[in-house]
Amino acid sequence: MGALWVVGELGPEGGLANISMEVATLVRDLAGSAGHAAIGVVIAPDPGPVATELAAYLPAVWAITEPAAGDQAWSAVAAGHIAALLATESPDAIFVGAGADGRDLAGAVSALTGLGVLVNATGVSWVDGGPAVEMSIFGGKLQTTSGFTSGRGIITIRPNV
Repeated sequence: MGALWVVGELGPEGGLANISMEVATLVRDLAGSAGHAAIGVVIAPDPGPVATELAAYLPAVWAITEPAAGDQAWSAVAAGHIAALLATESPDAIFVGAGADGRDLAGAVSALTGLGVLVNATGVSWVDGGPAVEMSIFGGKLQTTSGFTSGRGIITIRPNV
């Protein structure tokens, strides 16, 4: 069974960011239709409370304690941990919100691992063993559907979709 990961971002008050709740809901449903496991990953100085929040949306959550996540740019710190996990784990896709931290995280993980990135998804379905990612382009005038050409990758999800 494959896995779909959701990286839980920290909100401005220290809890789970709203966009991560939205991403987790989408991935939970997608994992069910794809027959995959949905796994959350939280990286924070004290990941327990955020991991508990994310566990309300996903059946499994990994919590990684990283004190530097409170003092430095979260995305840079989190990217190193995600890349390290990817050295031993092989999720079919990694999902993160398309906010500033999520975009930075996706770019950093891509640079560290060589994984492709599909950005600003407005919808995702599972087709032929991989994600079919819907994206709005040209100011919303066109909808495109894209997938990864070489297996797995990172997908950023726009909020409120």
